[in-house]
Amino acid sequence: MHINPRCVGQTIVVSLLLLLFLLLTGCVDFLLGTPKASFTCSPSICYCHQRMTFDGSGCSGGNDAIAQYVWDFDDGTTGSGNGVAHAFTNPGDFQITLTITTEHGQQASATRTVHISKGLVVPTVYPTIQAAIDAAKTGDVVVVLPGTYRESIRFRGKAITVQSTDPTDPSVVESTVIEGVDPGFSIIAFAQGETAAATLAGFTIRGGLEYPPCCGGGIYVREASPTIRNNHIVNHGGGAIYLVESAANIKENVFDGNTNSEPGGAIVVNCYTQSPVIAGNTFNNNRAPFGGAIYITAFTTDPDPATAAPTTVTNNTFAGNTGTGSGTAPPGGGAIYVEFSGNLLLDTPDSNTYSGNDPNDVFYTVPPT
Repeated sequence: MHINPRCVGQTIVVSLLLLLFLLLTGCVDFLLGTPKASFTCSPSICYCHQRMTFDGSGCSGGNDAIAQYVWDFDDGTTGSGNGVAHAFTNPGDFQITLTITTEHGQQASATRTVHISKGLVVPTVYPTIQAAIDAAKTGDVVVVLPGTYRESIRFRGKAITVQSTDPTDPSVVESTVIEGVDPGFSIIAFAQGETAAATLAGFTIRGGLEYPPCCGGGIYVREASPTIRNNHIVNHGGGAIYLVESAANIKENVFDGNTNSEPGGAIVVNCYTQSPVIAGNTFNNNRAPFGGAIYITAFTTDPDPATAAPTTVTNNTFAGNTGTGSGTAPPGGGAIYVEFSGNLLLDTPDSNTYSGNDPNDVFYTVPPT
C-alpha cells in the first residue's frame, strides 16, 4: 500500500491548525478538562471571634494542577491556600467565595453562606466564664471555646445562655471542661431567682468537692429554675446537683461516677412547693447510701407525699447505680429513692429504663397507694 507523503504532511498540518484554533478560541477545556471549586467549613455553628476553618482540598483542576487558592470572606479580608482559618468580628450572614486558578490560567469559583452569631466568647474576648457572665445582658449567649476552665461560676440571676460551641456534639462537650477549685463552693450556682431562660449547656463538669454533704459539689440550685441540658456531669462528691425549691429542667445530661456520703449520688431533690423535670438523662455508676442516682425529699412537717409538688422523672436511663445503705438503715433505691415526704411522678407505664441498679431500681419509704 502506498502512502502519499504529501497527504501525511497535509494531515499533520491540519491537525496542528485545529489544535492552534482550539487554543486560540479558548477551548482549553478540550485538552485540560474543567476545573471545579468546592469547600467545606467547620464548625457548622459559629460565633463572633471564634475561629472557623475552611477546607478547599476537594477542589479539582481537571487535568491541570491548581496553582492558586484565593478566599474572599465578605468582610473586607481575604486568604490564600487550600485550607485557611478565619474569625469574624461581627455577627451576620457572609458569602464566602473560593476561587481557584490552574497553572494554565483556568479558573473556577464556589460560594456558600455562613451565619455568624453574636456571642461573648471565652477566652478569646473574656478571660474567664465568670467575666463573660458579669458582662452579659438579658438574652446574651456566652460561648466557651474548648479547654479546661478551673473556676466557680455564678449566674447572678441573669436570663442568659452559657454554653460550649456546640452542645449537641459529644466531642465538643468532652473537650470543654469546667473543674472544681474551691471546697467551699459548688462549681456552678443558680441562687438568685434564675428562670428557665438561664441555660447551662454542653460542658463536661467534673471534680466538685463535698463541702458540706448534700449540697451539690457540681451544681447548686436554690429557689431558681434554670435549664441544665446536654452536659456530662462526672466524679463529684456531695452529689452532682442539689435542688432546693426548684422547677429546674434537667434534660439530656450524662451523670457518671458521682458519689455522696449523704443521700443522692447524682441529684438531690429537696422541693415542696415546686419541683423539677428530670428527662432524657443517662445515669451511670452513681453511688450514695440512698438514691444512688436520685434522692427525692421535701422539708415539711406534713408526712403526706401528696402535698409535695411531684418531681417528674421520665425517659431516663439508669445503669449500675448503687444505694449502699447507712448504719442500721438497709440499702435501697439504686436508681431512685423517694423519702416519706417526697413525691415522684412517673409515666404510666414507666418510660425510664433500668439495668444493674443495686439493690433495686425505685424504692419508697412509704409505698404509694
